[in-house]
Amino acid sequence: MAGNRPAREKFEFSLDARQVAGVILGALGSLGVAFLVGHALGQRVATRALPPAPAPVAAAAPAPADPLAALDQAPRVEAGDPPAPTLSFHEALTSARPPPDRLPPVPKGQAAPAPPRSAAGPGGT
Repeated sequence: MAGNRPAREKFEFSLDARQVAGVILGALGSLGVAFLVGHALGQRVATRALPPAPAPVAAAAPAPADPLAALDQAPRVEAGDPPAPTLSFHEALTSARPPPDRLPPVPKGQAAPAPPRSAAGPGGT
């Protein structure tokens, strides 16, 4: 019978000062171990040799020994490389109208909707 179950008892959870200190020291110890393991792995990654790069066609300036310093230099564009695409996400996100490739198809027999006009009107004020 489901209706004759005794009421749930409340459980009290208490720690004395010695147990609290043990929990705190254990947490600090585990955080310290995690930090030291991460530091050791980071040092191993930093000292790992980079794979050899293919020989460039034209004589280029030597790469700096520090990989982080290489990030500070502007990328060199080779003669045969296509230009990098320009990022247009800001224009797409801030435009009043979605890009044409995102608009739903217009049913046949209806004209395409006109672009929305600004609240100030054509005069600009």
